[in-house]
Amino acid sequence: MKILRLYLYVPPSPGGMEKHIRRLTDEQRKMGHHVDLFYNQGDSCHSNDYIIGKYVNLKKIKFQPLRDIAFFVLVLPHVVFKKKYDLVHVHGDWSLFFLFQFVQKFVSAKKIVGSIHSGLKKKHYWPLIHKFSLKRYMHIFCSGLAEVKYLKSIGIEQVLWQPSGVDDVHFNGQFGQESIEKEYDVVNVGVFRAEKNIDLFLECASEFKDKSFLLVGDGPLKKYYENINKDMKLENVRFLGRKRPSEVSVLLRKSKVFLLTSFNEGTPTALMEAMVNGLPIITTPSNNYNELILDGVNGYVTDGFNKSSAINKLGLLLSCDNLCSIMSSNNIIKSKKFGWKDVSRKITYICETEVNSH
Repeated sequence: MKILRLYLYVPPSPGGMEKHIRRLTDEQRKMGHHVDLFYNQGDSCHSNDYIIGKYVNLKKIKFQPLRDIAFFVLVLPHVVFKKKYDLVHVHGDWSLFFLFQFVQKFVSAKKIVGSIHSGLKKKHYWPLIHKFSLKRYMHIFCSGLAEVKYLKSIGIEQVLWQPSGVDDVHFNGQFGQESIEKEYDVVNVGVFRAEKNIDLFLECASEFKDKSFLLVGDGPLKKYYENINKDMKLENVRFLGRKRPSEVSVLLRKSKVFLLTSFNEGTPTALMEAMVNGLPIITTPSNNYNELILDGVNGYVTDGFNKSSAINKLGLLLSCDNLCSIMSSNNIIKSKKFGWKDVSRKITYICETEVNSH
């Protein structure tokens, strides 16, 4: 297939969507597909990577639809004169989906598909906006199960649940899991943004001052939370900053429990990485985790976003090594198909089937 992929950012810009786009593109190229990747900020890794408006950082435009319009205007002159494509693949939110449906006509693509990597607003006029912006798409891949159910409820049937994949290095770390000495009790990996609700993580740390809490990652609010941690005088919390995947894998295997405190997520790759590395999971209901987390079997979903529920679940796991061991084994088994090769093959097969049915 000849694929045109569009999103504003790729690594080293932080975020799960950015990593997803880069890795899916790399895997599809390995399969022999031609993929042109257009973006505004990030590193070029291939001759078919196209940085559009390199010296105009669209991240500085805070209003999302205006930012997406600017990206569309910058991309359009380039794709109009490019070769024809079989498939257009758009990543992002409603305004990108709406704008880039017109690109399909310019490049004479047979099909157009989209990927939604985060939660969707569901109240007031949003269902109408989503129906309007997604109606021309043959398939919508959603990383969150809640988004699949919501979109189907408003009449968009061509929706599939598809979380991101997990890097191979995490699967390599499964060998010798039992021999790894646990240095940390509770760990969280992610980008420091408001929706990650790190406040709750720190509140839990304040209730278990004899336990060690580890935060891995970077982001715009990292310094803010470091200052809050100082104000709370928590000596049991460490901020390690951004780490390579191999380093994250080691840190996860050295930890007992993975605690996700977010308000809003798709299906977090960090949560899946923790499962691959054999950690029991405690997560807030930031999405629908019915397909991933079975209470008492491989982890817990808290009752809302309150501190008491998270503390209760943490207490259960931190006081019972046997329960943690059982959950660890269950998560390693459950995560066998989380690897990028399986994920990319599934996405590509679905797209290829659609293109060939044209």
